[in-house]
Amino acid sequence: MKGNIIEEDELSTYELHTPRNIKEAVELMSRIDEEAYYISGGTKLIPLISQNKVAPKHLISLKDVPDLGSIKREKGLRLGSGVTLFDVARDEFIRLRYTALFDAANELGSRETRKIATLGGSICGAVPSMHLVCSLLLFDPDVAIAGMDPPTHQYGTGVQGGFLYGRFMGIEKFILDGEQPPLKKQEFVKEFVLPPLWEKTGSAYVKVSQKKAKDLGLLAAGVRMRVSVDEDLSQSRNAFAGMSDMSDIFFALENWKVKCEESLILLARPSEPPMRFRNAEDTLKGNVFCPRAFEEVLGTVLADMAPVTGTTAETWYRKEIAKILVSRALVKAIDRALWPDQKVRPESSW
Repeated sequence: MKGNIIEEDELSTYELHTPRNIKEAVELMSRIDEEAYYISGGTKLIPLISQNKVAPKHLISLKDVPDLGSIKREKGLRLGSGVTLFDVARDEFIRLRYTALFDAANELGSRETRKIATLGGSICGAVPSMHLVCSLLLFDPDVAIAGMDPPTHQYGTGVQGGFLYGRFMGIEKFILDGEQPPLKKQEFVKEFVLPPLWEKTGSAYVKVSQKKAKDLGLLAAGVRMRVSVDEDLSQSRNAFAGMSDMSDIFFALENWKVKCEESLILLARPSEPPMRFRNAEDTLKGNVFCPRAFEEVLGTVLADMAPVTGTTAETWYRKEIAKILVSRALVKAIDRALWPDQKVRPESSW
């Protein structure tokens, strides 16, 4: 299990420890020789036990450790690992600036689950949430790791209980590098540090619902987009949002001379790392949006999917759904880049 983090529920059969700060938690874990886990939230422990995947003798609760449940707007955004998905989804700054993360957290599970499940537990569990992983990857955050090692990063100056927490790791290495466990036994994720965003940057995360996907597996697309435009489009947003045809949307963007400065396009897949479409990003970079560029991007996405798919009906379905998801995520990200202070429109708008 990545990071030794599972989630807390019925804990009466285990010895439960409640450290007061990071120092106590890390030192306690380092002293325990039997199987032990850090716990946070409460949504994954019972399924893991019922499947005989874990049998911990000790559980170290991080619920009451200060700062792990905080959201700080410092040099971007700092999200404590104990922040609940409900708190992520209702934070106004996240909704307006890191909107793809809002999209993912706001529709993950039931309202009751979101009030309990934590960001750290959802990312570091045995089966990480593909939606939270993909939406976080869009912002390329660092992962702050609490442990016994001395600080190794410019952010490593936070003192908690007289203890200077350990090291930082890029999220791609933390999540996608499967060659070795990212964390030592006594370590756990303290927070996710998201860098500040450029002006006129928008993001979106669009997924297929479980009901629609049936047993073909969930798919989702995430896009982060930075644009530039010379003219004032403050009065054009309602007209843009009212367009339903993709050709009309990209003709309007071409007429307004909206240019893509940079983009990041990801496809989230069940039980697999998110797939990045660098060729599609290169197609957009430095160019004005137009119907031709839009078609080229979709063609590049489908071409890059070919090596990891076969020739079955399921493959055809996935490609068609991926094309729709990427299209919607692109438009929503552009919308949010051009009009960042407007209320987030529902996914059904496009």
